[in-house]
Parts: sequence; structure tokens; C-alpha cells
Amino acid sequence: MDSGSMVYFLGTLWHGGGQNTSEMERKALNMQYCQPWLRPFENHILAVDWGKLGEIPLKVVDMMGYKIGMPFIGSVEGGSPLRAVTRRLKDYRSGIKRNTKL
Repeated sequence: MDSGSMVYFLGTLWHGGGQNTSEMERKALNMQYCQPWLRPFENHILAVDWGKLGEIPLKVVDMMGYKIGMPFIGSVEGGSPLRAVTRRLKDYRSGIKRNTKL
């Protein structure tokens, strides 16, 4: 594809990429979405730095898995994953250590 081009495909498409034969780096952005009560192929809660969540629109953060699927699917510590992550990040930044069970 030419530089600046974009391609859309359904998630059910089987695909593969060819070797990059140019001398330039090839970058791609892969956005995926699934219902909050489904587990996505990639866990965005682990893949995206929690400290950057404030830079991402809340609607996108919700779609990354930080919103509860009603009634309680995906809840963490009795609330939304975003609330739990925000609390943990605040504790980390202030030096508070909580006892956690593994």
C-alpha cells in the first residue's frame, strides 16, 4: 500500500503480512474492540501503561476493558477496573504499599 493508506478488515479474516523489503521501518496500528464481558485477544489493561490512561479519551479507555459489563462482569475489587487501577496508581505514586493476596 502507498504511504498514508489504510485498510479495514473484519476480525474473522485470516491474514498474514509480507516481509518488509524496504529500508524504512513499517509501522501499523491495530485497534480491536469487543464487548466488556468478553476477553479480548490482547489484554489492554496490561499492554497500556496505566500512567497514560489520562491521555486517552474515556470512551476509548472504557472500550479497552476498563468498564464493567452489567451487571458485574469484569468488576475488580467490587468496582470498575479503571477505579481499581486509578487507586493503585495513586498509591504507587505516593509510596503506599498494600498487602495483596496472590
